[in-house]
Amino acid sequence: MANGWQTQDIEGCFNVANLSAPIEQDLNLSTKAPIKIWKIIIASLVALAIIGGGVYFATQKLFNSREVPKLPNEQAQQLPEETVSSTPTQELPVAVTTLDCKQDFDCFIQASQNCKLVKVNYTATIDLFGVKQTTESFFEIKGNEAGKCNFYLRTEKIDLAFPASVPPEVISQQKDMYKKLEGRAGSCEFITSDLTAMLTRWKQGNFSAGDLPAKCQGTYFKQPSLGEKQEVNYADCGSSDLCFSDYVKTCAPAKVIISNQGLTYIETIEGYEGSDCILTLVYTKFPVPGFVGEKMTCKVPKSNLANFKDYLQGEKTMKQSCEGPLIDLIIQMGAE
Repeated sequence: MANGWQTQDIEGCFNVANLSAPIEQDLNLSTKAPIKIWKIIIASLVALAIIGGGVYFATQKLFNSREVPKLPNEQAQQLPEETVSSTPTQELPVAVTTLDCKQDFDCFIQASQNCKLVKVNYTATIDLFGVKQTTESFFEIKGNEAGKCNFYLRTEKIDLAFPASVPPEVISQQKDMYKKLEGRAGSCEFITSDLTAMLTRWKQGNFSAGDLPAKCQGTYFKQPSLGEKQEVNYADCGSSDLCFSDYVKTCAPAKVIISNQGLTYIETIEGYEGSDCILTLVYTKFPVPGFVGEKMTCKVPKSNLANFKDYLQGEKTMKQSCEGPLIDLIIQMGAE
């Protein structure tokens, strides 16, 4: 105040001094604040970079550690690794085939020479006293068994053609009888060379009951027994020996009553048994006791039917072809 300052001036100066302090503080803050902010921003960026790098490497490791699943097509395209097995491989069995000669009988005969597996459809026609018989057969060689050649045969169909002179009832009886033979089958064991020889004879048209060996089996060889009761319609020739002889030629069932020189006998044709025709004879009148009512049965081969009487009158052939009580009596009487 001595210096001329008034009380108001002094207080105004203190007020100015007091106001400048906050302003200075504000100025200090304003100059320092940008520095701190930049430090915070830089630190944040560094932290983000570190965190981002860690996440990147972590995810790469995670993805690399996992196996990418394969699509089905990719799996199918992958081939399995080849492995060497110590187990020896088993060879597959070779299929055995049978030679089909169809209808070539020469082919069948040639294969029979070595008993090869072979089959054929064979048709043969024979003329037997004017009756044409056509037989369709199936033959097969099934191989070698125990040193023997196994020959299989089956009758497929039989056709008969009769002369115009044969009565219709005889034709009907014969066809019915042969019809029963269709479908019959059997097998035989042959020595290979014997089989080939038989087939060769058959090709030439030479058929014989003795062609087949004893060791045969099957329905082909089964013939009805004469003892079996069968419904047979016999043609009645009355007393005509000529009529009976005509029926014998075809072995058609028939009967005749012959009376001659004090003898009376009944002859009957029973039909075929295999390749033999069965004839029976029974005396109803005979001068020697013991003969009446006795019977004999004879087998006449097809090749001898036309001359069956001459065949049966031969002493040797009668003994070989006939059997029964009557033939025994005849032989005894001849011996005496």
